[in-house]
Amino acid sequence: MDNIKLILLILLILTSNLSEAQEAEEEKISNRIFMPSIQMGYINNHSELLSGGLFIQTSIEYQTPKRIFFRINYDDFDSDYELRDIQNSSGILGGKVSFSELIGGVGYRYTKKKHNVLIAAQTGYRFYGHPVISTEQNTISIKSENRNIIINRYTLGYEFEVDKRAFLTLELFNSHVFEKRDYWADDTWATGFTIGITTTIF
Repeated sequence: MDNIKLILLILLILTSNLSEAQEAEEEKISNRIFMPSIQMGYINNHSELLSGGLFIQTSIEYQTPKRIFFRINYDDFDSDYELRDIQNSSGILGGKVSFSELIGGVGYRYTKKKHNVLIAAQTGYRFYGHPVISTEQNTISIKSENRNIIINRYTLGYEFEVDKRAFLTLELFNSHVFEKRDYWADDTWATGFTIGITTTIF
């Protein structure tokens, strides 16, 4: 009977230690996952066909112990557009268009006390609507067609540690699309910035 009690006691201690180790590992991993609560800024489209606009950035990031991180972004911005000679039609067509971007990539973060500097390169898709003009029986109609285009983004950022799990952020970015078409027939580049707060996900 005493042997059974001893075995049960040993099993209880081992189970408790294993549970604590698993919780510590889960906490360690969760502390490396960051999700900005909000980052907002401005994008300046170099194309003469697009105006600048408010830029809203959301992302999730996993930081490795080696200062390398992996980031996925889903971002939104609006612009005013002005197009000429759409499908060989005459005149000027203008309006407002919304863009969304889904991109992912890798970066490196240099840390010194409460200050971080980071660089990142990401690629993915930009989704948007584009007006299409059609003529039927002397009637002109305009509809929006959903399109996408491949995009690259390069980011330089600065972070200030508020506490161990929260940082104030400032990021500057430069992006470009891979084709000279639609709104980017004259220039494929854009620049911008975002500011915000980033915290661990748990």
